[in-house]
Amino acid sequence: MHSTQILEKYKSVVFDNDGVIMDSNTAKTEAFALAVEGEEEDLIEEFINYHKAFGGVSRFEKIKYFYLNIKKEKNYLIPLKKALERYSYFSKQALLSADLMPGVEDFLKLLKEHKKIVYVVSGSDQEELIEVYNKRNLMQYFTQVHGSPQTKSDIFKKIIKDFKISYPAVYFGDAMLDYSNAVKYDLDFIYISSKSEWDDGITFCKKMNCLVEPNFIEIVKNTV
Repeated sequence: MHSTQILEKYKSVVFDNDGVIMDSNTAKTEAFALAVEGEEEDLIEEFINYHKAFGGVSRFEKIKYFYLNIKKEKNYLIPLKKALERYSYFSKQALLSADLMPGVEDFLKLLKEHKKIVYVVSGSDQEELIEVYNKRNLMQYFTQVHGSPQTKSDIFKKIIKDFKISYPAVYFGDAMLDYSNAVKYDLDFIYISSKSEWDDGITFCKKMNCLVEPNFIEIVKNTV
């Protein structure tokens, strides 16, 4: 599907951030490992596997899961706070330095020119994401930017309840959670695959008849 078709079909366009707008998935994974640096290597490996399997879940829930379910630590509040602070530092550096996904800014410019409603619904921290977008001159492209500590599901509920999504709408994502929310809230789903950490994402999405694109190059290629 090319941008002209998207512009004709959809009133609202929603993006995840990591692996969709920004090539930041690998750096975010490294940030999670650094957040719990010093723990036993097998526990860190289990944590990273959990993180990759649950793309789009907030940092708070993931790091809390590490201490409660992987390390099985009862008195975890202080190490959780420190790990979240470490993660926040490395995550912000990753977002500030990450390349944009190929073609995405050209696509965002088209959406802006056509006055589309454009949202970000991300598992990244909302305040952090807005700060980074402002520094990188990206906020101009978005109607609103949403992230954690709210879950993606809660964000969709809110923006739909407030009549801030006009249908038909489409969600560009790179994780199973993105697909699930698209289905739950009646958005079409387009899977951005090239930097995704979803192991069977391409196979699954093709089975579900979702469009799969590695990035936005082909989407904007034949724009007229």
